[in-house]
Amino acid sequence: MRFHTLTSLAVCALASISSVSAAVDNATAVVDFSVTRGTPQQYGSGVLYGIPDTSIDTWQIPKTFYTEIGINHGRGGGSQVAGKGWMGGEADYEARIESAYQNYLHVRALGGRFFLLNSALWGADGLQTASDPFPGDNGDWASYDAFLVRVAADINRLGMTEGLIVELWNEADYNAGFWTGRTLDQFMDTWGWAYHRLRPLLPKEVLISGPAFATELQDGGPWPQWFEYAKTNGSIPDMYTWHVLFQPGGTGNDVQWSRSQLDGLLDKYGLPKKPASVNEYAIPETQNPGYSAYTISALERYDTWGLRANWAMGGALHDYLASLVGKPDNTNGGVYDPSSGGYWATGEWHLYKYYYQAQTGVRVASTRSTDGYFDVFSTWNSKKGKGALIAGTNGKTGTYQIQLKSLPKVGKKGSTAVRVVTKAYPWIGFREKVDADEIVVVADKVYTVTNGEALVQLVVTNATIGYSLDIYPA
Repeated sequence: MRFHTLTSLAVCALASISSVSAAVDNATAVVDFSVTRGTPQQYGSGVLYGIPDTSIDTWQIPKTFYTEIGINHGRGGGSQVAGKGWMGGEADYEARIESAYQNYLHVRALGGRFFLLNSALWGADGLQTASDPFPGDNGDWASYDAFLVRVAADINRLGMTEGLIVELWNEADYNAGFWTGRTLDQFMDTWGWAYHRLRPLLPKEVLISGPAFATELQDGGPWPQWFEYAKTNGSIPDMYTWHVLFQPGGTGNDVQWSRSQLDGLLDKYGLPKKPASVNEYAIPETQNPGYSAYTISALERYDTWGLRANWAMGGALHDYLASLVGKPDNTNGGVYDPSSGGYWATGEWHLYKYYYQAQTGVRVASTRSTDGYFDVFSTWNSKKGKGALIAGTNGKTGTYQIQLKSLPKVGKKGSTAVRVVTKAYPWIGFREKVDADEIVVVADKVYTVTNGEALVQLVVTNATIGYSLDIYPA
């Protein structure tokens, strides 16, 4: 969708204190270094579209912008390229599968996996109308069946099997969007038809995902019907996917809440546990370093893959790495040129770079503040003797604390103090340039370690700001 340029906000102030008498329970996040959770996977480093449809020989957005932040998942199907997809005829479909193929090749060159959007290949991309044909209209499945056979044939012909995840439809619960004017019952039949048609035509290494609902994951709305249908129909996907968008903040429809909901509902409806992906996260107003740190923290806590949502239209949809980068003729002004260069990093891009390059070693356990608005993700690298942590809020300012527990002992006697260097990652406007020297140190303090614990305080005066904290024995 189109949206107006977001206004610039003042840079946040942060204060740290070297001694705090007690943690404030509802405003304290906890990091426990005694509980490790395997090596970092960068669960949050995926993008919806955002990759120019150029040949794999060309990296219009310079490759370093991808590699330096560890992009590992892409998602696309040629939405809003010329033509109307399968519903517009063979030539229109071929333009879309070619777009998806080039995106797939770029993601695979990065070692990542790619979600292929069947609904976009069909032509449901936000520009379709209720008068356009949809699968199963009037009980006719012939065109849809031919479409599925063609998609499977192209996947195999192009060699798009390694690292591929086929998504059967996007947001079929939102019939004003990509399932225009159709019923949920018709989608269930579409789901079953697609699953059973595609599964025998594709290698086992190709995964099938869904349902990719936009509706809050809960025991209500479209979810109970889909759980029951997938179980009865024998069409349980290899990966569960859904969106986390439009949440009011704090507890509610955010990653932590919805991921815990999924586990309970799978038990209730008798479905097996499978890998999970929040295949769209963040509305435009929350695409900033503070919210990114907040969301990444929950994705890591629940071992859930995440892909940044993309709210651009037309050629811009296939550009900007889902707004992690900008360029001179971006949509903030001037005439947009889909093939132009001159890209720069945003504040969020720098935060993702820290997430990928600095958060090495092993992941350690963390707990969100009990008010639900402040979250952290931390790693510990024993070879470097260093912890690395990101922190941010979900649209809220205030005083928050990070309780560091079971800090690793370094040296023969162990350290009795830690040095914490805190940097702030600013957001100065939508797709606006942020240079590396604008990622500033806002605190450099030594904290006493008592019984393996230390307490760090952050005063967040601007919720768009994300933070990194480097933790060293002092």
